[in-house]
Amino acid sequence: MFDNDFTLTKLSAPASWQGSVEVAGFIHYHNTITIPNDENWIVQGIVDPVSGLPSSLDGRLKSGSAVDRSHANIVLRHLRMSGQVAPLDVNPIGRTGLAAGRPAFGGAFEYDGGSAAPDELVKLVFIAVVFDHTAALGGAGGAVWIDGRAAMPNLDPAVQIWESGIALTISACTFFRNFATETGGVFVFDAWPLEGVIDNSDFIEQDG
Repeated sequence: MFDNDFTLTKLSAPASWQGSVEVAGFIHYHNTITIPNDENWIVQGIVDPVSGLPSSLDGRLKSGSAVDRSHANIVLRHLRMSGQVAPLDVNPIGRTGLAAGRPAFGGAFEYDGGSAAPDELVKLVFIAVVFDHTAALGGAGGAVWIDGRAAMPNLDPAVQIWESGIALTISACTFFRNFATETGGVFVFDAWPLEGVIDNSDFIEQDG
């Protein structure tokens, strides 16, 4: 499904141009594109002038784990992520609190990481993204799961995790009929410090 080969077409005058570009990512099981922990990504589509829907991304995105914290800044813009289902969670360190014992996290987007510097928070930005019919079956964050794991133990129980600071922006997004046992839409867990802005976004018929 992901051959990393996309076509770009130049639409503006005076001359048209067409070529290809490769997108470097890591595609694992369950239709998941893994964003490297030390890279900053912008994933941008276009809005169809007839349907009014943004470009469809047939896959889910993931970055980081309990023991390999992500510091990636990620921007998603003008995308539709539909029908994605989170796979079984394989983190070597168990979740805590409401997430303890849950089997899956983040139907369309799963982030495990953050920044240890309060003045340089990791930035996660969603602009005009449609999340619909995504699921974390029996789990949490039917569409989006973000886990800072602040003050949680690392593999060494004596060492706490403090790479957990996140600045989250959700603007002009639509969340429609996403499902999880805990929070069908967006679940931000143990992020510290957290700066969050949600504006002009619709959460419709979430189940969780």
